[in-house]
Amino acid sequence: MEIDIKPKLRLANEREKTILEMREIPALYNVLTSDGKEFSVMWDDKSLAEFCPSRTVSEMLKSWQQGFIDKIELYKKSVELNIHPWWTVTKKTKVHYSQ
Repeated sequence: MEIDIKPKLRLANEREKTILEMREIPALYNVLTSDGKEFSVMWDDKSLAEFCPSRTVSEMLKSWQQGFIDKIELYKKSVELNIHPWWTVTKKTKVHYSQ
């Protein structure tokens, strides 16, 4: 992905710093929730460049957000109708065995 938004920088804590030094990684990128807790996998520069190289970060975030919204709507409808979201039509059939 191409970084098209300004990332917020956060210094690594001692544990993270040790891991970064051991793996010889200068920095990691991740998506955080609004309260600052980790929300996703972490990418180094190489893995970020290889992950959906034709898309930008903002396009991926928008895509993920829309995916969550779509799933929420599907589950709300399922709860209202009391039908499992992935079930289709259930039909009873007679099975005939020939001898």
